[in-house]
Amino acid sequence: MRESERIGFERVWLSEADGADPRMVVGLVNQGGLRFVLQLDPTADMSVPAGLDIELAVAASAGWRDSLSALIASAPYSPDPAAWAVAGDVASVAAAGHAGVGVAFEALEQAEAAEEWVSEYEAELSGGSVDPLGGTSLGATAVFLEAGEDPDALIGLIERYREAGVDEVILHGPSSGDRNFMTVVMSEFDDDEVREQAGGIHRWSQDHQR
Repeated sequence: MRESERIGFERVWLSEADGADPRMVVGLVNQGGLRFVLQLDPTADMSVPAGLDIELAVAASAGWRDSLSALIASAPYSPDPAAWAVAGDVASVAAAGHAGVGVAFEALEQAEAAEEWVSEYEAELSGGSVDPLGGTSLGATAVFLEAGEDPDALIGLIERYREAGVDEVILHGPSSGDRNFMTVVMSEFDDDEVREQAGGIHRWSQDHQR
Protein backbone atom coordinates (compact mmCIF):
# COMPACT_ATOMS: atom_id res chain seq x y z
CA MET A 1 0.00 0.00 0.00
CA ARG A 2 2.75 2.46 0.88
CA GLU A 3 4.47 1.75 -2.44
CA SER A 4 1.24 2.50 -4.32
CA GLU A 5 0.97 5.80 -2.49
CA ARG A 6 4.59 6.71 -3.28
CA ILE A 7 4.02 6.01 -6.97
CA GLY A 8 1.10 8.44 -6.92
CA PHE A 9 -2.09 6.43 -6.63
CA GLU A 10 -4.89 7.99 -4.59
CA ARG A 11 -7.34 5.12 -4.15
CA VAL A 12 -7.44 1.35 -3.93
CA TRP A 13 -10.54 -0.24 -5.45
CA LEU A 14 -11.64 -3.52 -3.84
CA SER A 15 -14.39 -5.52 -5.55
CA GLU A 16 -16.25 -8.55 -4.28
CA ALA A 17 -16.66 -9.61 -7.91
CA ASP A 18 -12.85 -9.91 -8.14
CA GLY A 19 -12.76 -12.12 -5.06
CA ALA A 20 -11.93 -9.43 -2.51
CA ASP A 21 -13.06 -10.00 1.04
CA PRO A 22 -14.33 -6.58 2.15
CA ARG A 23 -13.26 -7.37 5.71
CA MET A 24 -9.64 -7.16 4.60
CA VAL A 25 -9.99 -3.41 4.27
CA VAL A 26 -9.98 -3.15 8.05
CA GLY A 27 -6.26 -3.89 8.08
CA LEU A 28 -5.53 -1.50 5.22
CA VAL A 29 -7.48 1.70 5.89
CA ASN A 30 -4.89 3.15 8.25
CA GLN A 31 -1.86 2.35 6.08
CA GLY A 32 -1.06 5.80 4.75
CA GLY A 33 -3.17 8.34 2.92
CA LEU A 34 -4.79 6.11 0.31
CA ARG A 35 -8.57 6.12 -0.03
CA PHE A 36 -10.43 2.81 -0.29
CA VAL A 37 -13.46 2.03 -2.43
CA LEU A 38 -15.48 -1.10 -1.65
CA GLN A 39 -17.57 -2.32 -4.58
CA LEU A 40 -20.12 -4.47 -2.81
CA ASP A 41 -22.84 -6.91 -3.65
CA PRO A 42 -25.67 -5.17 -1.77
CA THR A 43 -27.53 -8.46 -1.30
CA ALA A 44 -24.63 -10.08 0.57
CA ASP A 45 -24.62 -10.41 4.34
CA MET A 46 -21.56 -8.33 5.16
CA SER A 47 -19.90 -8.30 8.56
CA VAL A 48 -17.73 -5.22 8.27
CA PRO A 49 -16.74 -3.48 11.53
CA ALA A 50 -18.20 -0.07 12.22
CA GLY A 51 -16.53 3.25 11.57
CA LEU A 52 -14.57 2.51 8.39
CA ASP A 53 -13.67 5.67 6.49
CA ILE A 54 -14.29 4.29 3.02
CA GLU A 55 -16.12 4.98 -0.23
CA LEU A 56 -18.84 2.64 -1.48
CA ALA A 57 -19.73 1.38 -4.95
CA VAL A 58 -22.38 -0.86 -6.51
CA ALA A 59 -23.09 -1.92 -10.07
CA ALA A 60 -25.77 0.23 -11.71
CA SER A 61 -28.17 -2.65 -12.30
CA ALA A 62 -31.88 -2.81 -11.48
CA GLY A 63 -32.60 -1.29 -8.10
CA TRP A 64 -29.06 0.02 -7.66
CA ARG A 65 -30.18 3.38 -6.31
CA ASP A 66 -32.11 1.83 -3.42
CA SER A 67 -29.27 -0.61 -2.74
CA LEU A 68 -26.65 2.13 -2.62
CA SER A 69 -28.86 4.33 -0.47
CA ALA A 70 -29.26 1.46 2.02
CA LEU A 71 -25.49 0.91 2.10
CA ILE A 72 -24.83 4.60 2.69
CA ALA A 73 -27.28 4.60 5.59
CA SER A 74 -26.05 1.36 7.17
CA ALA A 75 -24.24 1.40 10.49
CA PRO A 76 -20.91 -0.25 9.54
CA TYR A 77 -19.75 2.70 7.47
CA SER A 78 -18.53 6.15 8.37
CA PRO A 79 -21.18 8.88 8.28
CA ASP A 80 -22.00 10.11 4.78
CA PRO A 81 -19.50 8.03 2.78
CA ALA A 82 -18.81 9.08 -0.79
CA ALA A 83 -20.38 6.68 -3.28
CA TRP A 84 -19.96 5.37 -6.83
CA ALA A 85 -22.15 3.66 -9.39
CA VAL A 86 -20.45 1.31 -11.85
CA ALA A 87 -22.29 1.91 -15.11
CA GLY A 88 -22.52 -0.11 -18.30
CA ASP A 89 -24.29 2.32 -20.59
CA VAL A 90 -24.86 6.02 -21.07
CA ALA A 91 -28.30 5.90 -19.42
CA SER A 92 -26.79 4.50 -16.22
CA VAL A 93 -24.06 7.16 -16.36
CA ALA A 94 -26.74 9.86 -16.54
CA ALA A 95 -28.65 8.23 -13.67
CA ALA A 96 -25.52 8.38 -11.52
CA GLY A 97 -25.25 12.09 -12.22
CA HIS A 98 -28.90 12.53 -11.31
CA ALA A 99 -28.21 10.74 -8.02
CA GLY A 100 -25.16 12.91 -7.27
CA VAL A 101 -22.72 9.99 -7.01
CA GLY A 102 -19.48 9.29 -8.84
CA VAL A 103 -19.61 7.02 -11.87
CA ALA A 104 -17.11 4.46 -13.16
CA PHE A 105 -17.36 2.50 -16.40
CA GLU A 106 -15.38 -0.03 -18.40
CA ALA A 107 -13.14 1.11 -21.25
CA LEU A 108 -15.08 1.99 -24.40
CA GLU A 109 -14.28 0.78 -27.90
CA GLN A 110 -13.18 4.32 -28.71
CA ALA A 111 -11.91 6.53 -25.87
CA GLU A 112 -13.31 9.60 -27.60
CA ALA A 113 -16.85 8.23 -27.13
CA ALA A 114 -16.43 8.91 -23.41
CA GLU A 115 -17.00 12.60 -24.14
CA GLU A 116 -20.72 11.91 -24.67
CA TRP A 117 -20.89 9.86 -21.46
CA VAL A 118 -19.19 12.60 -19.46
CA SER A 119 -21.46 15.26 -20.98
CA GLU A 120 -24.59 13.28 -20.04
CA TYR A 121 -23.29 12.79 -16.52
CA GLU A 122 -22.37 16.43 -15.99
CA ALA A 123 -25.68 17.64 -17.44
CA GLU A 124 -27.60 15.59 -14.89
CA LEU A 125 -25.22 16.41 -12.04
CA SER A 126 -25.54 20.15 -12.58
CA GLY A 127 -29.22 20.10 -13.53
CA GLY A 128 -31.90 21.59 -11.34
CA SER A 129 -33.63 18.22 -11.02
CA VAL A 130 -30.73 16.37 -9.40
CA ASP A 131 -31.98 14.06 -6.65
CA PRO A 132 -28.95 13.19 -4.47
CA LEU A 133 -28.85 9.93 -2.60
CA GLY A 134 -27.20 11.43 0.42
CA GLY A 135 -23.67 10.80 1.55
CA THR A 136 -20.78 12.99 0.54
CA SER A 137 -21.19 14.46 -2.93
CA LEU A 138 -18.74 12.97 -5.40
CA GLY A 139 -18.99 14.56 -8.85
CA ALA A 140 -16.39 12.44 -10.64
CA THR A 141 -16.12 10.18 -13.68
CA ALA A 142 -13.68 7.28 -13.88
CA VAL A 143 -12.82 4.56 -16.37
CA PHE A 144 -11.45 1.06 -15.73
CA LEU A 145 -8.36 0.44 -17.86
CA GLU A 146 -6.25 -2.68 -18.33
CA ALA A 147 -2.67 -1.55 -17.75
CA GLY A 148 -1.29 -3.77 -20.51
CA GLU A 149 2.44 -4.21 -21.01
CA ASP A 150 3.36 -1.08 -22.99
CA PRO A 151 3.66 2.03 -20.79
CA ASP A 152 3.65 4.37 -23.79
CA ALA A 153 0.39 2.86 -25.03
CA LEU A 154 -1.17 3.26 -21.58
CA ILE A 155 0.00 6.87 -21.33
CA GLY A 156 -1.56 7.61 -24.70
CA LEU A 157 -4.84 5.94 -23.72
CA ILE A 158 -5.03 7.87 -20.46
CA GLU A 159 -4.46 11.10 -22.38
CA ARG A 160 -7.32 10.27 -24.76
CA TYR A 161 -9.72 9.69 -21.88
CA ARG A 162 -8.48 12.84 -20.18
CA GLU A 163 -9.17 14.84 -23.35
CA ALA A 164 -12.68 13.32 -23.41
CA GLY A 165 -13.25 14.78 -19.94
CA VAL A 166 -12.86 11.69 -17.74
CA ASP A 167 -11.57 12.70 -14.31
CA GLU A 168 -9.77 9.57 -13.15
CA VAL A 169 -8.63 6.12 -14.25
CA ILE A 170 -8.87 2.80 -12.44
CA LEU A 171 -5.93 0.61 -13.43
CA HIS A 172 -5.95 -3.17 -13.15
CA GLY A 173 -3.97 -6.10 -14.46
CA PRO A 174 -0.50 -7.41 -13.56
CA SER A 175 1.43 -4.37 -14.80
CA SER A 176 -0.54 -2.03 -12.54
CA GLY A 177 1.29 -3.60 -9.59
CA ASP A 178 4.73 -3.32 -11.19
CA ARG A 179 6.64 -0.49 -9.54
CA ASN A 180 8.94 0.23 -12.50
CA PHE A 181 6.12 0.10 -15.04
CA MET A 182 3.86 2.40 -13.06
CA THR A 183 6.68 4.81 -12.22
CA VAL A 184 7.19 5.33 -15.97
CA VAL A 185 3.47 5.91 -16.48
CA MET A 186 2.91 8.16 -13.47
CA SER A 187 5.98 10.28 -14.27
CA GLU A 188 4.01 11.58 -17.24
CA PHE A 189 1.38 12.84 -14.83
CA ASP A 190 3.56 14.33 -12.12
CA ASP A 191 1.86 17.72 -12.12
CA ASP A 192 -0.66 17.76 -9.26
CA GLU A 193 -3.55 18.92 -11.42
CA VAL A 194 -2.85 16.39 -14.15
CA ARG A 195 -2.36 13.60 -11.62
CA GLU A 196 -5.73 14.35 -10.07
CA GLN A 197 -7.40 14.12 -13.47
CA ALA A 198 -5.59 11.22 -15.06
CA GLY A 199 -3.85 8.95 -12.58
CA GLY A 200 -5.82 8.89 -9.40
CA ILE A 201 -7.16 5.41 -8.81
CA HIS A 202 -5.55 2.02 -8.52
CA ARG A 203 -7.92 -0.91 -8.77
CA TRP A 204 -6.65 -3.60 -6.42
CA SER A 205 -7.68 -6.60 -8.50
CA GLN A 206 -7.58 -10.30 -7.68
CA ASP A 207 -4.18 -10.60 -9.39
CA HIS A 208 -2.71 -8.35 -6.69
CA GLN A 209 -4.19 -10.31 -3.81
CA ARG A 210 -2.22 -13.45 -4.55
